[in-house]
Amino acid sequence: MKNIIITREASGFEEVKDLFIKAGFNPISFPLIRFEPVEIKNLNLEDYEYLIFTSKNAVKYFFSQISKIDKKIIAVGEKTAKYLEKLGYKDIIVPEVFSAEGLKVYFEKNIDTFKDKKMALIRASEGMDTL
Repeated sequence: MKNIIITREASGFEEVKDLFIKAGFNPISFPLIRFEPVEIKNLNLEDYEYLIFTSKNAVKYFFSQISKIDKKIIAVGEKTAKYLEKLGYKDIIVPEVFSAEGLKVYFEKNIDTFKDKKMALIRASEGMDTL
């Protein structure tokens, strides 16, 4: 059996470990990534109609500081949407292609729906600039 090093955060290793074992690998956790919450300040949620979450971690850390909200929610991918559903949110918008680029294409196709809407992008402080 070949060893494979998984560099994800320790909690992320647990999510993928069984997939590698089933594929015939011996997964070894060697985290090179650590996530830490960023303090949310100067965010007036009343200003926004939509909240866009780019990852499960964005959801996790956002709701560790903000209580339940009544906003329309967009998730960049299926795992993010499922995590939001576990928190009780429904009717989550998810693009066909689960990526920031896929979400950009979704907005372009539905420009009339979103053109005058204010949205807050909830993401890592060092995230990609695609959106």
